[in-house]
Amino acid sequence: MRMHRILTGLVAFALIGLVPFVSSSAATATVPEAHVGRAAASTHAPAARAAKPHRKITDKIVQKGLHKLVFKGHVLGKPLYSKKVVKIQRKVGKNGHWKLMKKVKANKLGAVKTQVPAGGRNCNPSTGNGSGCWYFRAFTPATKSYAASHSSGKYFTYRY
Repeated sequence: MRMHRILTGLVAFALIGLVPFVSSSAATATVPEAHVGRAAASTHAPAARAAKPHRKITDKIVQKGLHKLVFKGHVLGKPLYSKKVVKIQRKVGKNGHWKLMKKVKANKLGAVKTQVPAGGRNCNPSTGNGSGCWYFRAFTPATKSYAASHSSGKYFTYRY
């Protein structure tokens, strides 16, 4: 009786495994199995990319003297982001696009510091919009263990 159940289970398992090959539609019958296998494997690739964690990047803009603004940031994560390039990006106004302004190397602890310019006089500080409002953020490219990351970008500069 026991052997009968085992044999029935094996036959059912084999038939279930063959069902996708037997009941293929006419549209997929002309496609070789190798292409179908690659398409199925590529559907998992975006999920693997999305599963990477992001680095946490803190940032702030500090006024050093009357006419000097300094962007300071710190890239967190293990392993440390030491002696690697951090891209400082700038956008004009709230609805602008982020563009590369400067490349800076982080120190051995992952800290970044660079001087940034002030925007123009055409800025409304209460709303943070206008062509004179310049927003800044730090950006790190993707690595094999982390996804591309950026800081908040909520700080802006302007002239008055």
